[in-house]
Amino acid sequence: DENKEQAMNSMTALAAEAGYINYCYLMQCLDGSTAPTPVDPKSAPVAFDTPLPTGKGFRYRRWQLEDDLAMVVRCEIDGAMATKDGSTAFITCKALNEFDAKVSGIDWRQKLESQRAAVLANELKNNRNKLARWTCQALLAGVDYMKLGFISRVHSKDNTNHVILQSQVYRPEEFAKQIDLKTENMWGITRTVTKRLLQLPIEDHQALCKYLMLKDPNKPTVHMYKVPADAFDFEVEEEEGDAMQEDDNDSDFD
Repeated sequence: DENKEQAMNSMTALAAEAGYINYCYLMQCLDGSTAPTPVDPKSAPVAFDTPLPTGKGFRYRRWQLEDDLAMVVRCEIDGAMATKDGSTAFITCKALNEFDAKVSGIDWRQKLESQRAAVLANELKNNRNKLARWTCQALLAGVDYMKLGFISRVHSKDNTNHVILQSQVYRPEEFAKQIDLKTENMWGITRTVTKRLLQLPIEDHQALCKYLMLKDPNKPTVHMYKVPADAFDFEVEEEEGDAMQEDDNDSDFD
């Protein structure tokens, strides 16, 4: 049992659990009985040949970083809701999850109602990058609200059943100030990385170049590596091969 609990709370297992919780929380927030709200189909520079993921809308936005440097970003929107004045507000939905109160140091069931700021501060200490990324995504998408769900395991030793303890709605600009996210630094990093990428060659022997940007885990340094044009393609091939194998294992005579 101890080995099972350690595997359940490993970094890989917790990352998969967090991703699954975020998907389920988004599905819980959406009203499947109503028609989807259009975002702005005229803003899309390309037409989609395949269906969009459930619960996702895309908005294309453009920023002029410098006189000769513009950036176009495809931003995700998770949903829309009607406001008191009858207008439509776009939102993003994200979930924070508690897996073991003994590890986090704060029991959400006891502290969320009376000390929500302390819970959020503790999450900011442990998952600052995740909260900053969600806030950046909301700011880029230009949504009106961020909806944060606080999700906990029904039992600390069961990572398959969860309960929604609370949901809170924030304005992205106000939440950025609350977590001390400096948007000017965000744009400064974007501008620096983009200008460095533009300095790299696009083609090599008439073949498109592919680069990998990797952050050093121990230093505040980002490395850029030139990789073969077919690098990482094997991952897609393996996924397709696994899907075909699973299909071959299915019996047509069950």
